[in-house]
Amino acid sequence: MTASTAELIPEWLIEHAVRPLAIAVAFASDPDDRPIWWSLIGIAIFESVYGMAQLLIGAPAGVVVRGQVLARIAGSLEGPNQFAGWLNLIVPILFARMLIHRDAWLVAATVLASIATVLTLSRSGIVAGLIGLVLVVVVTRPPKRVGLRLATTGAIIAAVLIGVGLMIGIEARFFSLAEASQPDHLGTRAILWSSAIELWKMSPLTGIGAGNFELDLGMVGHPEVRTHANSIYLQFLAETGIVGLAAILFLIYRSIATFARSYSRRPLVVGVFAANIAIALHQIFDYLWFYPKVGAFWCLLLGVGVVELIASRDDVGALPEA
Repeated sequence: MTASTAELIPEWLIEHAVRPLAIAVAFASDPDDRPIWWSLIGIAIFESVYGMAQLLIGAPAGVVVRGQVLARIAGSLEGPNQFAGWLNLIVPILFARMLIHRDAWLVAATVLASIATVLTLSRSGIVAGLIGLVLVVVVTRPPKRVGLRLATTGAIIAAVLIGVGLMIGIEARFFSLAEASQPDHLGTRAILWSSAIELWKMSPLTGIGAGNFELDLGMVGHPEVRTHANSIYLQFLAETGIVGLAAILFLIYRSIATFARSYSRRPLVVGVFAANIAIALHQIFDYLWFYPKVGAFWCLLLGVGVVELIASRDDVGALPEA
């Protein structure tokens, strides 16, 4: 099976290409970043509180650990993994700002969003989020007294989370390679990943065509499954072949390298850099850009980050005192 040129480019990818350009033009024409920060703080608090409320009003998903069901929050997104991916984008940016500004609302938003990330029980989301926070600290290089407070606070929070986790037996889930059972139409990663490889073999160069993965699963023995590959890299490999995989890898590389080469320590620049790495790592195990609430949000942040990066060329590299 071969794909036409049009099939090589998913429609959502074209939309995502336009969004950062639009937001970049808008931000460049009005560089006041206060509305951006208040928007980020507001939506982070709202989504985190709404997600936590699901522990009381009913969570959209759960996982069985040692005979008991643990709720997995999702906020207003499609599921816990998608919510964790969304949080992987916003938390590093808020955290980078928090290292410089001690605004109470900013601290609250960062803390609540971090807690919400843990409550999604998304293993890849939690690990990716932690890596994003570490990158922010490494790049920002806060004063020693700030770093000491961060290390102390982080150690206390980690100890509490680990203690609670051991009490409920979450380590049996978190450190296990076994997957939770899924409805038949979703399938497990073992099924989806092996199917992606088999479909890719049918057309190694250009793939089976964008959007055809879930439609062609029956060709590799899983007609009941209708979902994506649970990995952006395997999804592109199957649907767009080597050509498409190379393109998406280049896009991800450029989204990271562009910020990595900057010496700016502006929060938006550092935060977007760390968020890009976090989401790239998370998408090894989940296909997140496919969901508009994650993909569109990434594009908006990318556009804002690029404008801030250009504006930071006059920076002297000094970090304001906290």
